[in-house]
Amino acid sequence: MEWELWKKFVHSAPIEVIAAIRRRTGDNSLAQRVGEHLLSISAISLVDINTFRLTRDIDLAATSGLSGMDTIVVAVAQEFNVPLVTLDNAMGKIAQQRVKVIDIRKV
Repeated sequence: MEWELWKKFVHSAPIEVIAAIRRRTGDNSLAQRVGEHLLSISAISLVDINTFRLTRDIDLAATSGLSGMDTIVVAVAQEFNVPLVTLDNAMGKIAQQRVKVIDIRKV
């Protein structure tokens, strides 16, 4: 049961992204377009939290000061060596010590 809760939380990442875009830009249309685009990308895969990731993410959360969801997002970007695309300047500032950060407004 406990792992199912983690799994559902991690799989909520697309919703987190869409909601953050709406909150930060106030642009319903942009949030909707991003959501539709995310759903259309067949290459997107959701990452489960396993014991290795949980242990690693606990360490990152404790040392970085990131929120829980931000910790997971940064750790996964680092694990797969991919850039982190974000509107969140605070997360980006911390994340840039670990991964390449791209501001979504510049994409």
